[in-house]
Amino acid sequence: MSTRQLAPDLGAAGAEHDPRDLGQLGASQLNSLLEKLVTFTPDKLVDADPHLVVSGRRGRFLVRPSRGKVRLFDATDATRDPLEITAPEVADYLDGCELKPVAEAAEAAGVPDATNTRMGLVIALLVLSTTMVGASAYFTFRPATIDADVRYSEVTPGAQLVSFQQQFTGTFATGTGDGSRMLIFSAGKLVRFVEHGPNHVVVDERNDTYQIALRENTPVARTIHLGPIDLRDAKTLFYAGETYTRQP
Repeated sequence: MSTRQLAPDLGAAGAEHDPRDLGQLGASQLNSLLEKLVTFTPDKLVDADPHLVVSGRRGRFLVRPSRGKVRLFDATDATRDPLEITAPEVADYLDGCELKPVAEAAEAAGVPDATNTRMGLVIALLVLSTTMVGASAYFTFRPATIDADVRYSEVTPGAQLVSFQQQFTGTFATGTGDGSRMLIFSAGKLVRFVEHGPNHVVVDERNDTYQIALRENTPVARTIHLGPIDLRDAKTLFYAGETYTRQP
């Protein structure tokens, strides 16, 4: 497991904090870190993207704070919507356990089942409607709205898509020394990730395809394996907790 944009004690977040490899942690240790992660309020996330990179039987995920819970982003499949769960559920989920259905979890916590509550309300309203002469009852049941920020919207072909494509095309890097990483975008929807080790030797190189979409009005390159890559401006990309700047 590793951290991105997080202070060693997880008490602060920001791009000034280097990635840290924490090695393998037990469930209790992971949960302790997650409990700290979820304390970050939305105002602390405007200019930072604090998250953990974790792996388990289910795969590799980026774990980000979300209003007292966490969101798990599949690090190898950018097309999957993130899963929002509580911090204590993460360890079991990574280990392959199935999450409790909402109704079952609510019953275990002593919370009345929302389905039964709604059904009771429907019955009461129907009884009421039959006793009212000339009255009509209209009932509209709407499913819970999916959070807009967990969905991507398509960029329609036109000037905007062309502009985004031009801004993505080129070479971006985290730096120039050992340990630096590069993202190389071609105009043909291909992207290459390169990581340099000691003496600038290439230690990791991956090729992928991408499609440009919008997430909360932010242009994002959605890839098959690398994960989402955000376009901050014409000179800056944000990927896996790090900032990449355009190279000459």
